[in-house]
Amino acid sequence: MCMFTCNSTYSPPRLYFDTGMHIEDLSVEEGTISVRTNEAFDCYNKSGKARSSDQIIRLREGPFRFSDTRNKFTAVGCDALAFMTDAEGTFLSGCFSICNENNTMLEGSCSGIGCCQTAVPKGLKTLTLVMRSEEKTNIIQKFLSSLENKNLSEILCFNVTDEEMEEIGVFAELAKRCLSNSGVNRPTMKDVTEELGRLMKLHQSLWAQQNSKETENLLGDDSSSYLPIEIETTKMKQPDTYTLNMTTFDF
Repeated sequence: MCMFTCNSTYSPPRLYFDTGMHIEDLSVEEGTISVRTNEAFDCYNKSGKARSSDQIIRLREGPFRFSDTRNKFTAVGCDALAFMTDAEGTFLSGCFSICNENNTMLEGSCSGIGCCQTAVPKGLKTLTLVMRSEEKTNIIQKFLSSLENKNLSEILCFNVTDEEMEEIGVFAELAKRCLSNSGVNRPTMKDVTEELGRLMKLHQSLWAQQNSKETENLLGDDSSSYLPIEIETTKMKQPDTYTLNMTTFDF
């Protein structure tokens, strides 16, 4: 199997390791090559839509391994959780980078403020690079914790009614059972169908009650039955771009 290919469509031609990693430096004396790869990232585009991409790098057959002395696992961003693993799942490592208004990233520094680093293990032939926002992780953990402690109301909108809370609670409990690691605790398809049917009837009943109340309000003449409501909107701060800056590898 040929590990090197030459792409002559460029001027001058470019040398690649395998099929997709551009070789930037090659040392016969040291027995090393440096290649450029794509970045893993988790960010928002201009329209506010979330975009993310993990990277899987495989060296395939051959004598090459990722160098543990010439590489550093590096993540740049705010509220950024980055981690790496191998194809066999024999290890998991990573780092966490944070920012706040009082901290600025110093040039050449990578100590956890806007940038973090950790070592790459020795002897790896595969690497999976993942970038995530810690904010997303915290939201999931908060939901699971609230479900476990029966405190779903703590993470829901203030105008959710008691009847709607019952509906949400049943949905959440059903989802929790479906995702259980134990097959004994997971519901059968018949149980799920029956539960969803009951929820549908409950939802239709709640909608009918709400629609009836809205109709009465529209037809009523007594203005004293209305109360002023102040609504405050809070703009969610979009996280900064989380980019996993590990684009050059040494073998």
